[in-house]
Amino acid sequence: MNIAKTRIDSKGRISIPYHMRTSLNLDSSSEMKIAANEKEIVLTPSMDGVRVRIRFRDFPALLRVIKMISGFKVYIGDDRITNFDRRNVEWSAVLEGDSRILKNLVKKIKKYGSVKSVVLN
Repeated sequence: MNIAKTRIDSKGRISIPYHMRTSLNLDSSSEMKIAANEKEIVLTPSMDGVRVRIRFRDFPALLRVIKMISGFKVYIGDDRITNFDRRNVEWSAVLEGDSRILKNLVKKIKKYGSVKSVVLN
């Protein structure tokens, strides 16, 4: 983990050191997410996101697809599993990452044998 000191200017701006910007591929047009709690502020690069709703033939198929997704540089957020019965499981989630990676990932999911349907929102 890189750690550096920086200051907040009179307009509330924070300067991110060059070595950190380059290691994260950030430039002046990069969007960032900011989150705060009682003790810290966290900046993270904003990524492309897609909401997916996937129907599976069974629960083990869902686990295999999630394991496959973990091999990509993708963040899984706001996920929900609905189990209709033993043969119908639905998973909805927001996948965030580079748009090229997301497109490739969605193609792989659609080709997966135990997937009944994939809906993108």
